[in-house]
Amino acid sequence: MPFINNSRLTSAVNDVKARGPVRKPKMPIGVHVLYLSKVELRPLDDGRKSFDVEFVDQAGNFRPLTMNYLFMPKSGEEPSESMRINLEQMVSLFLDGYDHEMLNPDTAKEFMAQFTQFKGKPCQVAVCGRTRVMSPKDKPTELWQFIQPEIWYTGNVEKETLAFQVNKAIKPMSGKDLELWNNWKGTKHIAKDHEEEADGQVAKPANAAPVQQATEEVKAEEEVEGEEDVTFE
Repeated sequence: MPFINNSRLTSAVNDVKARGPVRKPKMPIGVHVLYLSKVELRPLDDGRKSFDVEFVDQAGNFRPLTMNYLFMPKSGEEPSESMRINLEQMVSLFLDGYDHEMLNPDTAKEFMAQFTQFKGKPCQVAVCGRTRVMSPKDKPTELWQFIQPEIWYTGNVEKETLAFQVNKAIKPMSGKDLELWNNWKGTKHIAKDHEEEADGQVAKPANAAPVQQATEEVKAEEEVEGEEDVTFE
């Protein structure tokens, strides 16, 4: 005889499936001790390469914080200025966060191997908020402004707590986001409490990194792709 009545368990499973996964809140702005959970080199379809990292909080209370640093151009092309900035951010992340100076071996496999030692290891992460815009796929005349958590800078956990300037922690719109917001002919919305509240799947943000950020709308994980690099002021 089953430990739990079959009909009760089936009903519970169906209810959970119908409700869907519980969305965790975004990583709050401020200084956190986070753990490196993923580091990948991802080739794009056009030949460019992105260096993707993901950090999580130990308790699992928040959504993972993911950054996609587009840093290598197509074969035969020169790196853009934003790619130069992104490479500096990659170097800074591991130099400041883990006291590791990035090595430059001959192969991509060897290049990535140097970071595996830091997976599961903590560092201090200062999280800022980037102002971005997106338009819901099912409401193409609407444009939503929201705050996207991003890695601002890092620090070693064995050193003093990072200083944090709250008044500089919200980064304004720039690039294609700002252009789209200023020229939008439809309805504009500002998401409440820095959360994206537009219904339905999310169309690609105007200035997002090439893949879905973990802090975006969960239902849109395959929908977001962009042209611009992740850059910082």
